[in-house]
Amino acid sequence: MNDRAFICNFEKPARVHVGIQVLNFVAVSNIINVPTTAIAGTPLHLSGNVLPDNATYQRISWSVCDAGTTNATITGNTLNTTASGTVIVTATIKDGTYFDKDYTQDFTIKIEPLGINEPTSTFSSIIIFPNPTTDELRIIGGSFQIKKIEVFDMVGKLLVSQNLLNSSFHQKIDISNLNSGIYLVKIVTEQGEIVRKAVKQ
Repeated sequence: MNDRAFICNFEKPARVHVGIQVLNFVAVSNIINVPTTAIAGTPLHLSGNVLPDNATYQRISWSVCDAGTTNATITGNTLNTTASGTVIVTATIKDGTYFDKDYTQDFTIKIEPLGINEPTSTFSSIIIFPNPTTDELRIIGGSFQIKKIEVFDMVGKLLVSQNLLNSSFHQKIDISNLNSGIYLVKIVTEQGEIVRKAVKQ
C-alpha cells in the first residue's frame, strides 16, 4: 500500500508539468519586415520579425516556393538569384502554430536586373561602396563635390536625408536602421544630381 501511494505521488507532478507547458504556449500570428526586392546576382539576406514578440518559437527557416524565371536558391538565410523576375519564398517556424504544427507564410520578392537604369552620363565617375552594405554607404564624387545625399525606397518615399554644410568629394551616409532591400540614393552635386541604386543587407 505504501508502494502504491508512492507511485501516485510520483505521477501527479508529471501531469501538472504538461498542463503548464500547454497553457504557456504562444502561437505565431504573423511575420513582418521581410525584404520585398533584390538585385539579380546579388545575395540577399532573408530576415523578418515574428509577431507576437513573445511567441514561443521564433526561429525562421526559408525555402523557395516558386522560383519563376529567377533561378532562385536558398542557402541558410541567403537568397541567390541569377535573373530578374519574381520569386516566392516560404518562411517556416517549426511548431509555430501549435505543438507539432508548423507556421508557414509566403512572401513575394521582386528581383531587379543587375545594372538597371544605371547612369551613363558624365556622373558615372561617382562611386557608391560598399554595395551591398550592412551599415553605411561611402560616396566618392570623383570630380564632383557632393552637397546633399537622400535615400528613398523603391516607391519614392524619402527615408534618410543628409544636408552637408561643406561640399566635399567624399561623403558617407548611415543606413543601418533601414530594412534589407534595394534603395535609391540621390546624390546632389554642384553640377547637378544623380540617382544610384544601393542594396542594404
